[in-house]
This record gives sequence, structure tokens and C-alpha cells, in this order.
Amino acid sequence: MGKKLRTLANSQQDKTQYLGAIPPPGETKPGHWLQVFSTNPYFRSMPVLSFEARERIWENVMKAGLPLKAVSARYSVDVRRVAAVVRLMEMEKRMEENVSFFSLSF
Repeated sequence: MGKKLRTLANSQQDKTQYLGAIPPPGETKPGHWLQVFSTNPYFRSMPVLSFEARERIWENVMKAGLPLKAVSARYSVDVRRVAAVVRLMEMEKRMEENVSFFSLSF
């Protein structure tokens, strides 16, 4: 095997050692809680919105009539996420209205 081929083979082998990149417990990096996939350092999840934040977003859009982009800018949340929060809160409120006492007793 030539020198170039060996170097290529070694570099390819190093790229497949995924588990070697995982830090041992206690040696985590800052912001590690945003990295939900330990072998993919490029994916960062968004923090979970609290109930109060979701409620405020829904009130601004549905009750105050603010546009999604304005609410997105006010709370520094992506427009798609604001739209999803509004849809989910609408579904929750609709379910709360439709659920009767008798359906919960079983």
C-alpha cells in the first residue's frame, strides 16, 4: 500500500470513531445541554418555552392581534415557532372546552 493510500485510509478511519469524541462524565463543555445528540456537535436544540411564555405569545397573537413577525421579534423566537405555539395553544384551548366532566371520570 502506498504512502498516500495509507494516509487516506488512516484519515477515513479517524472520521468513523464517533464514540471517541464523547467527553467523559463531568468534563462537559459550556452549552452542552443544548447539544442533545452527543455525536453531532453541530446540532443545537432550542430551549423549551415555559407555559407563561407560550401563553404570552398566544395572547399577543390571538387577543392583541399582533402579527407573527412582531411577536417573534419581541420575544426573540423564530416565526415558525411562534406559529406552532399559537396552533398548539388553540388546540389545547379547544380540547379544554370540549372535554366534559363525565369523560374525565373513567
